[in-house]
Amino acid sequence: MDKTATLNLRVNPQLKKDAESILNRLGIPMSTAIDIFLNQIVLVEGIPFPVQLPKAPASVDLTGMTEEEIHARIMEGYNDYKAGKTSDAKKFFDKIRKEDKSNLRVVEEYEKEKLEGTLETRPIEELWKDLNI
Repeated sequence: MDKTATLNLRVNPQLKKDAESILNRLGIPMSTAIDIFLNQIVLVEGIPFPVQLPKAPASVDLTGMTEEEIHARIMEGYNDYKAGKTSDAKKFFDKIRKEDKSNLRVVEEYEKEKLEGTLETRPIEELWKDLNI
């Protein structure tokens, strides 16, 4: 089949760079990868992979909560803040970023430490200072 049609599209420069890096390692030009993608759309009559939101842990997934449950969770967090029961968000997110496969494990560990009362906490003002807020 002749390749005479042209696609002009704008993409995030970093996304393009990252994709090109991977495709180069595979020995596949970007145009071939896009051609493969378009062929797969035709073959499966749709997007050739699941397009869905990531599953959130039940403890933070608002879609399954009633308005009262959401309000209770917000108040719980506010009361923890008022009582000085805060955690170091910078350390928490640094830990998540270091995980390359299972971020859920970090969240579960956080919830476990919170329930067991072994979670390291410190005043929010210290965190703001560390984050230059």
